[in-house]
Amino acid sequence: MKLMPHWFGIGVPSILLLIQLLGSAGQCQPVSQPLAKATSAGNETRYKTFSEWRAACEALPRNRALKRGPPPKELLPLKAAEFGLGIERFLRSARDGELADTNAWVGTKPEKSHFLNIDNTYFTEGGIRFEPFTQRLSVPQGAEVFFHGDFHGDIHSLNAVLGSLETSGRVKDFKVVSTNFWMVFLGDYTDRGMYGVEVLHTILRLKQANPERVVLVRGNHEDISLAMNYGFMAEAQYKYGREFNPKKTLRVYDFMPLALYLVCGENAVQCNHGGMEPGYDPRVLLNSPPGVRYQFLRSVQRGQFLAESGELLKQLVPSERDLLKASFSDFIPESPTKPSVIGFMWNDFTLVHEEPQFAVDPGRAFVYGDRLTHYVLEKGSTPGRRLRAVFRAHQHSSLPNPMMRRLVVAKGLHRHWQDNDSVGLLNAGQPALQQKIETQELRSIPDGSVWTFNVSPDSVYGEGCGFAFDTFGILKTAEHFSEWRMTVNNIAIRF
Repeated sequence: MKLMPHWFGIGVPSILLLIQLLGSAGQCQPVSQPLAKATSAGNETRYKTFSEWRAACEALPRNRALKRGPPPKELLPLKAAEFGLGIERFLRSARDGELADTNAWVGTKPEKSHFLNIDNTYFTEGGIRFEPFTQRLSVPQGAEVFFHGDFHGDIHSLNAVLGSLETSGRVKDFKVVSTNFWMVFLGDYTDRGMYGVEVLHTILRLKQANPERVVLVRGNHEDISLAMNYGFMAEAQYKYGREFNPKKTLRVYDFMPLALYLVCGENAVQCNHGGMEPGYDPRVLLNSPPGVRYQFLRSVQRGQFLAESGELLKQLVPSERDLLKASFSDFIPESPTKPSVIGFMWNDFTLVHEEPQFAVDPGRAFVYGDRLTHYVLEKGSTPGRRLRAVFRAHQHSSLPNPMMRRLVVAKGLHRHWQDNDSVGLLNAGQPALQQKIETQELRSIPDGSVWTFNVSPDSVYGEGCGFAFDTFGILKTAEHFSEWRMTVNNIAIRF
């Protein structure tokens, strides 16, 4: 995996060395201490209301105007104490809340000395284990489920989305007020934009106010190795200096699930940032008792998956079969990228039927075709609960390419492998694509479909690909999966 230097121009020493240097130089507090006191100038630090928060953020220059430089410190809407309070409250709620309920876990239970230990990390010497996990969430028929893709430090779009949800009566001052409404964020909250601090603060406030209604999925940028190299650590250090504690902040990511399995009756959809991870078998989690459930991903069993998939291998051409065999092996994750990247966070999908069923994108991850994806979904299903589709983000470019052109034409949500799309249209322009792919506001969810959400527009992606609208989806469930519908919502963002 090739990593680029981050925006602020600080050198890129090893992650461990930089954290040790920061700690020894007194530029951050030890991980065992709070990030920031809950008082400021003798007064108790309090959260801003949403209207106060949005007004304070409105004064910030857009990312596009900053040209990857830092914003003026005098305009920052969030003091270190308020940011630290949000981090501390989130960590404590993770340690003491539903994640600590051993009855909510399938298989291995969380340990106080490792997973629930908020005073240590997996990426420091003598630290705890890296323990990624998945989550299942059951919703009733007729539920509305919100989805959003990457923000990458775009606070203006996030606030515009929340303002739209307030206008529709679903959310009020960070609180979900509609009893039939859930929210799923699909990862990549920071990096590549100058307001990762503000985005992270906002989504953590949403989670704290609605612990059972909001799910924050872990993206590939929710990882210290990317935060160190793509801007977030430099951004936070610039804004808060010695008051910023990187260990505490990065520990937040460990309490975000790699994948959410959204269940309604006998149907389920996989919701994650990247792509498929055939080394994980979701069937026990899907069939566990009703309610919110969690399961650790202690071992990635890709080799075992392949050994049990002889019928799949027969369907592939020799080159695809050989590449799968060379690429798949079992491993225990030591981090999101070692000894291999975790597919839920990193993998991608092809766009049209005729493309290969399996490919390796050098320096990134694996790319799955339609039949291979359908096979993995079927293998993860059970007689009583079928895994129907995938909702994800991640597959973006700062320059127009086949994926980004489709995302822009499709109004920010593209379904892969549409019947009217083809290899001959991969490099087609927007006018041709508008005649071939789905662009309507209300869309059905075919069996085996994969849906990619676009990235927010105040970013190098929006600037490079020429779009100025943000996108979120609202999925409505029903008794029969054929009646499930996704409504695509667009918000124009001012620059």
